[in-house]
Amino acid sequence: MAETRRKTVMVIGAAAGVEYGFPLGTGLRSDIAERTSMVWKDGAFAGGDGRLSDAIEMAWEIAKRTSAEEERKFYRLATKAISEGLTAGTVSSIDSFIYARQKDKRIAHVAKLAIARAILDYEHRSQLLLSQTPDTLNLKFASTTWLAALGQLLFDCQPEELEARLATFTLVVFNYDRVIEHFLHRVLQVHHGVSTDNASQILKSLKIFHPYGQVGSLPWQGGGLPVPFGVDAEAETLLRVADGLRTYTEGTDPGESEIEVIRERLRECERLAFLGFGYLPINMKLLSYPTALGKLQRSCYGTAVLVSEHNRGVFKADIERHLPAGYRKNLELTGHTCAELLRAYWEPLSRP
Repeated sequence: MAETRRKTVMVIGAAAGVEYGFPLGTGLRSDIAERTSMVWKDGAFAGGDGRLSDAIEMAWEIAKRTSAEEERKFYRLATKAISEGLTAGTVSSIDSFIYARQKDKRIAHVAKLAIARAILDYEHRSQLLLSQTPDTLNLKFASTTWLAALGQLLFDCQPEELEARLATFTLVVFNYDRVIEHFLHRVLQVHHGVSTDNASQILKSLKIFHPYGQVGSLPWQGGGLPVPFGVDAEAETLLRVADGLRTYTEGTDPGESEIEVIRERLRECERLAFLGFGYLPINMKLLSYPTALGKLQRSCYGTAVLVSEHNRGVFKADIERHLPAGYRKNLELTGHTCAELLRAYWEPLSRP
């Protein structure tokens, strides 16, 4: 008789990517500030990120909300506003800046283009690739990160148990990259000796949500915008990818997002883990689902590296206020890294 497993949700933030070379929210903020630090000179952009400037020029040609010259002016102003706003350092992340300037659609569009360029560039230069070859995975390097523990947690069972096991897990990823999906697809093939097609089918049982979108779907996922992991994306790709990214307002719109499904998963889960998550107010509000299901005994574990005891107390209060009741007696935020937390709480997280 198959074991009945408790439902587990993992909420994953930017700090989870540090182990494999991706930036924190503040790092991405600085990166995009630099990429958008271009100036208009002699009828063209100079400085900043050349590939991004190509995409912005294509964007204003497509927009046609006003005359061509007016559209260029508005996009140039939006680009300058983003660079200066992020350079000032008064916002915690690019998402917070977009939220603060949400009424300006051109700022949102240019910011999404910049996010797409930065994240795809991080994927392209990632140590997770073998010799910078797209759609490969450096298994030796990946094994040194928390991803290896995640793979063990999901795949350490008999092949016939895989789909039922994966169906009890939900990943809510606040990052735009596809590192987790790319890793799991390749490692599943290695772990269980299944084909690429079979791995793709099996992974459909694991629900992975990106509240703010992702930089395209991977080819094996069968989405409408396939972008291989690690590809050196051209301007046309950036335009298409940017359309799939969401602002906070779009991410909480039931008509444009899967937010209601995410909240339902949180409502039903018995184990919750925050990995590399920053507990920012706008993200806690996005997850907010204060009505619990029955009287489930719930456990919650979270990373809080270099966070003071006082601030941990604030984060705990936010979790108790925004998420289903039942965590109060089993809520722990620690100074562990993602890998350390998974090891420290392996037994309560892995048991049925």
